[in-house]
Parts: sequence; structure tokens; C-alpha cells
Amino acid sequence: MKTVLLGDTHGRSTWKQIVEKETDADRIVFVGDYFDSYDLPGVTQLQNFLDIIEFKKSSDKDVVLLFGNHDYHYMPGYTGYGFSGYQAGLAYQFRDAIEQNLEHLQMPYLFD
Repeated sequence: MKTVLLGDTHGRSTWKQIVEKETDADRIVFVGDYFDSYDLPGVTQLQNFLDIIEFKKSSDKDVVLLFGNHDYHYMPGYTGYGFSGYQAGLAYQFRDAIEQNLEHLQMPYLFD
């Protein structure tokens, strides 16, 4: 079974080219950090996250979406401080997107 690990997208869509290239992968694991880019607009980061969710929902592959520290501080109910790159201006939109898609995200993952 071939597994592709993708980490720290931080709003970037380069994962799409990797997935297109790795057509023989059986499992795609995103290891989190979907948000908090220093050079991409927050709306771009949000759309990229929603694209990843849609990819998981529509893919015939096993797609695993893990939380990263740059995602956790947008979790519903989290009252701590943000990590570097925290997007206070879009925090509510990020939180809403996470909350609406919690069933597609997970914290731990046992790999083989």
C-alpha cells in the first residue's frame, strides 16, 4: 500500500499537483497546519482548506486529515493563545469551517 504524507500546506494548493502525480497512492495523509500562511490571504487559505475537505469527501482513496498546531487554535471552544501566523481577522471563518467539517478531521492516527 502506497501512502503519501502531506504536511504544512499553510493555505497552499501544491498538494493538488502532488496528488495528481502520485496516482498510484492508496492513502493520502494530511498532517495538518492548513492555515497561518505569512504570504497568502486568509480567504485563499480558507478556500484551500475547503478544497482539501472536498477532496477527502470525493476521493476513492483513503484520505486522512489530521489537526496541526496551526489548526488547533481555531478549534471551537479553544481559548488559548495562537501560534505564529495566527489569523485573528479570519479566526471566526476558520473556526466555522473547522466546526462544519469536524467529522472529516481527526487528532490521532495509527499508521499501519
